[in-house]
Order: sequence, then structure tokens, then C-alpha cells
Amino acid sequence: LTESFACLLTCFLLLLAALGGHLIGAGDKHAPLSQLLLVCANLYALCIALSGFAYLCSALSSRRSHATGLIFTAILLSFFLSFLVPFWPPARQIAFLGLLNYYRPLQVIAHSQIPTADILILLTIGLTLWLCGARVFHLRNLTTT
Repeated sequence: LTESFACLLTCFLLLLAALGGHLIGAGDKHAPLSQLLLVCANLYALCIALSGFAYLCSALSSRRSHATGLIFTAILLSFFLSFLVPFWPPARQIAFLGLLNYYRPLQVIAHSQIPTADILILLTIGLTLWLCGARVFHLRNLTTT
């Protein structure tokens, strides 16, 4: 539980630093703050979904390298899928499987769309995966010798 809280706090602080850096770097030529905050909320929900997946992978694996490799592969496949969707029509049928499908900052900034459904989907995925990871970890037989 402590690690989960630390992960959520770290994600929040990273987003806060990125937002501050953008506001300082862009000067007065940035999008309205309300739209930037919506993008940050969407990105925070993506961080929660990825953290839940990482927690589940960690609970399922006894080796850190295997869990890290699985997480990296899943993120890479999600990125590859989101890259293929505009160019390859069959990829649109499975686009919902990629987490990056639910993070679309350009639509938020360009069209002022509030990504409520995307945020809720990412939060649901993150919470579900975190609960599954907690259950798997609880059922593991950990030896201490």
C-alpha cells in the first residue's frame, strides 16, 4: 500500500513539474490552463492504469527483470497499435486494447473536449489491475529464508 501511494504521489509530482516547465517554457503562448489541467488529468489516469499493470506484473513474477520486460513490451505494443490505427484500417478494430487509445491530448486542446470517458476507463483499468495484483500478491507463498 505504501508503494502504491508513493507511485501515485510520484506521478502527481512529475505531472506538476511537467506542467510548470511547460508554463515557464511556453511563456504566454500556451493553451488555456483549464485545457492543460484536463490533459494532465488524462495523463494521470494513464499513469494510474500503467501503475496498476506494473503492480500486477510484479505480483505475478518472482524476477524483477521479467516483470519489467513484460511492462515494457505491453507499453511498446500499445504505442505501436496507436501508431498503426491511422494507417492500417484493420488496426481500428483492436484499437481499444491499447492504453494510449484513451490518452488524446490533441483533442482536448484543439476541440476543448473533456475526456471523461477516457479518464474513467483508465481509472477502472488501473484499479482493477491493482486489485488483481493485490489478490495475487496476497495468495503468493513467500519464503523468507
